[in-house]
Amino acid sequence: MAQEDSFLYALSSNDAWASYKAHQNPEFFPKLAEKQTPQILWLGCSDSRCPETTILGLQPGDVFVHRNIANIISPSDINTAAVIEYAVAHIKGE
Repeated sequence: MAQEDSFLYALSSNDAWASYKAHQNPEFFPKLAEKQTPQILWLGCSDSRCPETTILGLQPGDVFVHRNIANIISPSDINTAAVIEYAVAHIKGE
């Protein structure tokens, strides 16, 4: 599949998914828009084969996610530090 075709397919699939979720549960998107309340902080690899909500059997909004190459966390990584601080201080993730 050509790159443009893949992109158009992804957009179309996203639209279909959003329509399905809204039909299945009309409060799904309004509830997600209010605030984040995930109980899980996921520090994972950017590998496209490992979508966290899919492999955990969870839904959007159930996991606060930070992904990076090879799941490497360095003490000097301010991005990861900011994610952890936000999850602990504001979302109260675990």
